[in-house]
Amino acid sequence: KCMKLKSFILCLFIGLSLSCNTSNYSKISCDFDSIYLKGVKDGEEGLNFSESLAKMCAGQSKSFAKKTYLKGQKIGLKNFCTFDRGQKRALMKLDSEPLCSDYSNYNDGFSVSVKSHCSKELAILDGKSLSPSNLNCLESPNYKNAFYLEVSKVCNKKMAYQQGYKSIPLSPYCLELENKSELLTSYNLGLQNHNKLATQQLEKKADTLSKQLKILKQTEPKSEAQKNSLSQRIDKISKEFLKTKHALEQKKSKL
Repeated sequence: KCMKLKSFILCLFIGLSLSCNTSNYSKISCDFDSIYLKGVKDGEEGLNFSESLAKMCAGQSKSFAKKTYLKGQKIGLKNFCTFDRGQKRALMKLDSEPLCSDYSNYNDGFSVSVKSHCSKELAILDGKSLSPSNLNCLESPNYKNAFYLEVSKVCNKKMAYQQGYKSIPLSPYCLELENKSELLTSYNLGLQNHNKLATQQLEKKADTLSKQLKILKQTEPKSEAQKNSLSQRIDKISKEFLKTKHALEQKKSKL
């Protein structure tokens, strides 16, 4: 009885393990028709579980299962990778799906959508804001040329200096221009001057706090209440002084 019970538990454990590993393939027979039809169904939904199915059918033939599944999936993908889907995908600002890369209808829909949406007018507006409203538009030569032409007008040395002076990162699109080195020189100059000014301000603040602490520490409290109040103020200003000194050291390290 004990042996039978152990065998039953072992079988139950193996059964549950297989069920978890194979997921929705637990009811699929490892024959050509079953695997092929599963591939077709998954393809119509834009899914790819070839590896999972191949593992489940490893006892028969991994390569056979995978090849059969992909053959069915390719047929199913024809109903998934449509012109309409490609068109909508581009308009939703999403990348083209690798599963559909071999389907001309899908690619045509994606390209047509990009071409009609990514106009020269849009490129000019996006270029002025240094941000493509749809990254797929950069795949369109006309849009790309107009976009970077506008970017080159915005990304000049004065703008780069101002960005550095405000300690705002320079747009990556500016750094794709031919005058990248000139822009970086202006940006770094602005950033250096920003750090110099910030350092001066922190030095002034640290000096003021230091003087306040000196005065407070020399003050003689007249009562216990004044003593507690004075102690709290000294503690507060001391923390602010240390914080300012730390920020000052960081700024000096960037000069």
